[in-house]
Amino acid sequence: RYRAIDPLFGGIGKAPVTKGAMSLSVSEYSRLALSGAVCTVIVRTLLNPLELIKTKIQLGNDKELTEFTLQKALPSSKQPVSQKTPKKDTEVSKKSVDNSLSASTIQVQKRTTETEDAIGTLAMIKSLIELRGPLSLFQSADITFLASLVFGSFGFGATELFRRFFTSSFFDDTSGGNSNFGSELILLAAAALATVITSAAATPFETIRVRSMGIIESKGWKTVLGEFLAEKRMSRG
Repeated sequence: RYRAIDPLFGGIGKAPVTKGAMSLSVSEYSRLALSGAVCTVIVRTLLNPLELIKTKIQLGNDKELTEFTLQKALPSSKQPVSQKTPKKDTEVSKKSVDNSLSASTIQVQKRTTETEDAIGTLAMIKSLIELRGPLSLFQSADITFLASLVFGSFGFGATELFRRFFTSSFFDDTSGGNSNFGSELILLAAAALATVITSAAATPFETIRVRSMGIIESKGWKTVLGEFLAEKRMSRG
């Protein structure tokens, strides 16, 4: 069943897909694309919580989550408190005013620093779980799955397709594509072309994914897409 054992990947089949093969069948290309898609889906799904929190912090439109994070992170003694200035019959001297303004500025800067420290990634993740449940971390996971399929399958499969095409075009058959001269350049060119095609194909999915992460409550990708198209029609009309 196996002709050799690879120390990292285990048994090697009798007819494996080799790097130097100049032509592959549709089934082999499909397996390469599937491998890239599966890996990309797993990685981007695991990173979805970080992507979600990053988007929410950058947009700053989820006021409920932001206020809840501040309440949890900052002690009550450090919450903003309204202060009344006692009335005086005599006019306040300029020196007293300057000192008061300096103290107020320092307090504002200190409170701003504490607020920025409180709204960190870990604090936002904890607050989101407590406020809306663990599954809220995977908001937009459906469109992330679709985008990952496009990125992984096109990116990996197309790179291998273009690499073999360029190799067979610029190298003679006797070299078998194993010549070191220009092989790195061909690989870079194949990867660059595959990246351009993949980015063009995945742009609609990425647009809806970022938009879906930017909303406060989770919505299905079909709903987000419908609202996006409706807004575009209204803006053009």
